[in-house]
Amino acid sequence: MDIPDNLLYTPKHMWLLIEKNEAWIGITDYMCKFLQDIQFIEVFDKNQSVKRGTYFALIESIGSAVKIQAPLSGKIVGINRELEETPQLLNEAPYVHHIAVLQIQNVDEIQRLISAEQYNNLIGGEIGDKVLNI
Repeated sequence: MDIPDNLLYTPKHMWLLIEKNEAWIGITDYMCKFLQDIQFIEVFDKNQSVKRGTYFALIESIGSAVKIQAPLSGKIVGINRELEETPQLLNEAPYVHHIAVLQIQNVDEIQRLISAEQYNNLIGGEIGDKVLNI
């Protein structure tokens, strides 16, 4: 399973690329394998302020729908519109296609994110062997 070292992760199976005061947010390969065939992605509102842990997006696949929680507090300043047209791109390359860009409000929250090694230990390569913590 692909887990790039240059990203940070959440236990809720999201990745973040942090640059200055912005975070590009996507879902991990693990989450994509769980969802399988992604059919629909919606980010609720650009320019919306979100608090860490509140829902900001919805992903639907055949047979599943997952609400995505904000991994950090901030303001949504970008939405990947390409995924609205072709959500299957996430299945093909989850680390290439971000869902949204968040202007970070509280940089201290970054400390709650985990490294690629910690994320790998968390999932333990057990896709399908346990209930996904989302």
